[in-house]
Amino acid sequence: MIFHKSILLVSFYDHLLGCKSRMKTFVIFICVYVLFYQLNYSQQYDFSFIEEGTSLKYISYNEKGDQLSFGIHKTVSVTKHKDSIVTKMQATQVSKEKKYKTNSPINYTIVYIQNETRIGPERFFLTSYDGGNMNVEINGNTINFPRNKKSKLNDGQIEVKIIDNTIVFATINYTIFNRKNLGKEKIKTPAGTFLCKKISYDIEESYFKGAIKTKSNSIEWYSDELILIKSEFYNNIGMLERSHELVSKQ
Repeated sequence: MIFHKSILLVSFYDHLLGCKSRMKTFVIFICVYVLFYQLNYSQQYDFSFIEEGTSLKYISYNEKGDQLSFGIHKTVSVTKHKDSIVTKMQATQVSKEKKYKTNSPINYTIVYIQNETRIGPERFFLTSYDGGNMNVEINGNTINFPRNKKSKLNDGQIEVKIIDNTIVFATINYTIFNRKNLGKEKIKTPAGTFLCKKISYDIEESYFKGAIKTKSNSIEWYSDELILIKSEFYNNIGMLERSHELVSKQ
């Protein structure tokens, strides 16, 4: 009987050691997987352009290449979560003559997840905004950029309210549609030379509850981490109306 109990005890001990060994192997596997996931995820993007405190300067030009305004986009914070990285940006627009400056900075967010990047609607409005002595209130859905080139690009709905002393002076509605991934293209700006993702889309602007509508087209170039490098706007007959490009990083 004692011998039988000893055998059972040894068997239990061996089983316990086996469980501990399997548990140790499992823990090591999980650690390696998480480390691989994080390394693979971080290597997808070069975050040097959006480190906390970094400022990006953009200049907007008219169809003749004359400067209209400049904007400073500052990275306020970069927060890393388990499955995403959230970057909060703050933009200030100033007209060329410095007569107009945004009364309050316009904030927008860039969210990086494993298979997609999502940019707040405010960023798209800023490419065509030259500052003003009125406040703006921007609402709309995020514009998404899937990493899979074959994935469909979503449409965007953006509402911009121009406010003067708490009174809504005007409301502009933007519809962004027919977005297409045109592949890669090398772009040179005063900030450097970049191999960019090239995206095109159509825009419909609606004023006075749809009483007035205009249509245009835009082409944009983005770095791998979806920082806008350059954009061009064309009217409905294909003539360049304005452009917007990154000129420096500080």
